[in-house]
Amino acid sequence: MRLLNITTTFLFLLFCYSISYSQIWEKTSNPPGGASTYSIRTAFENGSVVQFSIASDGAGLFKSTDGGINWENIGLVGVVLTDMAFINDFDEGNYIVSASNGIHKSTDFGETWTHHTSGIEGLFITAMASSNEFNDEIVIGTATNGAFRSFDNGETWEQFGTGLEKETVRNILGFSILSVDFTWEATTQDGGFWVYDEATNMWEQQNAGNENHSNDSDIAVDSQDQILLASGNEILYTDISNIQWELEVKHPGVNGFEITPDGQTIASSYGWGIIIKWPGATEWAPFSEGLPFNDGFIDVFNMDLDDEGFLWAAVWVPLTSSNPANSGGIFKTINPVTDVEDISSEIPNRFNLEQNYPNPFNPTTKIKYSVPQLSFVTLKVYDVLGREVLTLANEERPIGSYEVEFNATGLSSGVYFYSLRTGSFTQTKKMLLLK
Repeated sequence: MRLLNITTTFLFLLFCYSISYSQIWEKTSNPPGGASTYSIRTAFENGSVVQFSIASDGAGLFKSTDGGINWENIGLVGVVLTDMAFINDFDEGNYIVSASNGIHKSTDFGETWTHHTSGIEGLFITAMASSNEFNDEIVIGTATNGAFRSFDNGETWEQFGTGLEKETVRNILGFSILSVDFTWEATTQDGGFWVYDEATNMWEQQNAGNENHSNDSDIAVDSQDQILLASGNEILYTDISNIQWELEVKHPGVNGFEITPDGQTIASSYGWGIIIKWPGATEWAPFSEGLPFNDGFIDVFNMDLDDEGFLWAAVWVPLTSSNPANSGGIFKTINPVTDVEDISSEIPNRFNLEQNYPNPFNPTTKIKYSVPQLSFVTLKVYDVLGREVLTLANEERPIGSYEVEFNATGLSSGVYFYSLRTGSFTQTKKMLLLK
């Protein structure tokens, strides 16, 4: 039986059911391989989106190439799997999976696997992340031995900083934002939130304002460059330049975030479904219609946003006599949740940011950009004082040309700048809003 504060439960249910919303989710399949605990990941491979289901109960790694309907077991049966990173040359079949016994890697789309433990032998890997700027850099967190880093796509590993050796790492995130060149952050069981200091090669706790940090889990950076923290029954936020945690919203059991390229913030939870906050909004809204209930609760293991703008969720409902069909499984939003659009299948030969059209505009305009290689792309809009207005893209994009819409409703007339950044490449252009 789940025990939650009665007042919190009542208020949250009142919040959810006082707002009318339509069907959002549809089920694509039962739990792949009958797994009892699993997570969902998506990737862009061979010109199309594919899905992966990562089982942590020994069922193995599963792959779907038909929109999550059918799943193929591609190995690692009997191994406790914890995460999957999308690394350099992923489109050529290079997969890397973390587990309770080290790193497992495939270079042939999962046909064969090699076990890599050089530098991390015998360690239980609890979290993994690849760098936004250097696709061959991967950082992992462990249960008892701190963090490790690889610069050769997981072949060999070295200790990454000090300070986390006695902590159980729950999540790791590396990112670039306007005020900081590049930084790594982590959450640990009982230890809360940590930031890596490159000058001292140490991880430092940053829990000011976050008194109940024993349940900190996921980390994200929203469209306003604020750090979001999933902390038990709360979502907290802070500015990276002066970490002082404040309450964003109460959401019992919160466990994960997705930030869309056009600025939507989506949070999932184990027990209380999914909520969403649109750009410019002050309130969160329910986003669970179509997901199955389990004794009045909606249990979402995790979410992932694919390259076509659809959101995926791994949902748990136990197999019981009253629920013999197991209504849990893999779910997908019926419609895309982001406005980013792939507009060309031609392969560009250079990074490029085009002039917005129309220009001048009121209140919407289109911005096109090109990516010649798999890259983490950031596209942001600033006012004439250099203050960030909105993040239009903040994700890894495969080779191609893309278009995103900028909606300036609520902004004043005047000159604005939009800037594309990926790795060492930066390009900025000017646009004019006339109302």
